[in-house]
Amino acid sequence: AYNAHVIAAAMSLFADVAGTTGNLVSRGAEGAAEIRAFQEGDMAIAAPDNAYRMTDVEVDGNTATFGHIWHHRDGNCYSGTGHRVEVDGGLIVRWDFGTDSQPCPTAGELLDAYVDAYNAHDIAAVMSLFADDAVMTGNLVSPGAEGTAEIRAFQEGDMASAAPDDAYAMTDVEVVGNAVT
Repeated sequence: AYNAHVIAAAMSLFADVAGTTGNLVSRGAEGAAEIRAFQEGDMAIAAPDNAYRMTDVEVDGNTATFGHIWHHRDGNCYSGTGHRVEVDGGLIVRWDFGTDSQPCPTAGELLDAYVDAYNAHDIAAVMSLFADDAVMTGNLVSPGAEGTAEIRAFQEGDMASAAPDDAYAMTDVEVVGNAVT
């Protein structure tokens, strides 16, 4: 509903008595009218298509915790962690925003983080850099992988055969927007 910019559909998910904490662009909101005003304002500055994506979602009973990636209409990207949503009776009753929202890493910064994590044989750090629906094309040792489970299996196998230290380096790096060659 949010990514389609359909306010009525988004609001149908909140209880009338729901509340939120504030985030980088808004103070907290209590009740449907304040939450609607926040959602309308947020949607007005969000990218027109697929502005919001949840990451690292964990569900425990009626509570979900997650991170986010959010795209502004001007092309800037922000990410963060620590969101917590509580559901009661099939509706959101509380949304606590994480407090660590910051600009998304650039393509070059992600590449550097990947190389550092790979060379440290830190599979958790490597996998934190991939979207849930990421795709890797094939190479000499793999037919390719789709989704985090397949990518993780490939990365683990690749790391198992790699040198223990500094096995991987990037050469002739060219960054154009969000793509790295």
